[in-house]
Amino acid sequence: PAPTPAPTPAPTPAPTPASGGGSCFEAAGDMTLQIGRYRYSGNCAAFSYNGWCGEPSVVDACPISCGRCTPAGCADNPNFQVNTGMGIFTCVEWKQYTCWDSVKSECPSACEVPGCGR
Repeated sequence: PAPTPAPTPAPTPAPTPASGGGSCFEAAGDMTLQIGRYRYSGNCAAFSYNGWCGEPSVVDACPISCGRCTPAGCADNPNFQVNTGMGIFTCVEWKQYTCWDSVKSECPSACEVPGCGR
């Protein structure tokens, strides 16, 4: 679902360190963000899905969904490959498909394992 305009003041998102020993976190629920002259309400998945990760307020509030950082334990294995009926798949290819259970431990971000999805 697309975020909807909200007639409420935009909260100031807490700073989220993107790298270098800080945590990689974003709120799970709905939030209201200022985008241009308007305020929109939605969750990080909706903001990302609708292509708003180019907006500073969105990428600051949603660093995981926007791909700025990867939570600990969620990095995809860059060397992982598996034979499928459609050829050899890496984690990059699995982003477009429903992951097999055996793939999820190697590609937690691509497979959107809870806490790791974008």
